[in-house]
Amino acid sequence: MSLVTAAHSASTAQRPREGVDGTHFIERGETLSGLAARYGTTVQALMDANPQIRNRDLIYAGDTLKLPGATASSGARTSQGGGATLAQLAARHDGDVATLARRNGLADPTRPWMTIARGEMGQREIAGGQDNGRIVQYHQTTSLRANDDETPWCASFVNWTMEQAGMRGTDSAAAISWAGWGQNVGGLGNARSGDVVVIRNRQTGQNHVGFFVTSGDGRVTLLGGNQSNQVKESSFGLGTYDIVAVRRPPTAG
Repeated sequence: MSLVTAAHSASTAQRPREGVDGTHFIERGETLSGLAARYGTTVQALMDANPQIRNRDLIYAGDTLKLPGATASSGARTSQGGGATLAQLAARHDGDVATLARRNGLADPTRPWMTIARGEMGQREIAGGQDNGRIVQYHQTTSLRANDDETPWCASFVNWTMEQAGMRGTDSAAAISWAGWGQNVGGLGNARSGDVVVIRNRQTGQNHVGFFVTSGDGRVTLLGGNQSNQVKESSFGLGTYDIVAVRRPPTAG
């Protein structure tokens, strides 16, 4: 979401201590969605705390953000439960942090890349001769470095998201490149929110990659790019698609 598009001059000595005094000094390349994941909050909460931000895709290196009471730790506090952490609330209700965060529209401190990916929902191809610059940015993180939004971009989206979360992807625009990445979790039955899933259309042989959301009733739901030409959640029937691989980031528990 918010892309740092320009740099303002500011000396290192003048920078506030990150997160300690309730502020964050914006560095080049940072985004609002990435910062929301980092501090256990949401893009909207950051915008509410910083009314000077009119465009969620436009923040500036050198500026300072006010943090809406969030921290960079996995014990980010919620507005419910008398200050209970997401982990504590999940334990009370026999759930998991990822599901609780998704259902309540909160940043998931255990799967920050999912918070970033969700922040991109709605990005779509532009019909005609124009291209969505955001999709071009996804491509620029891969070796293909395509300059349009017509080139298949599901793998580019996954790679961009992982890089925004501070992890190394495959640097490839090919969906199949993710079949050997990270940890093998042993199939769809062991999948967790945020796992990278590669599927293949049985009729066309075309591969697709996205982030696991849920499965059941012979279907798997993925959050991904180039799904109906946009970033969205889509359900894929397992009668039409084979599961090629389910992979987990090396640092994820």
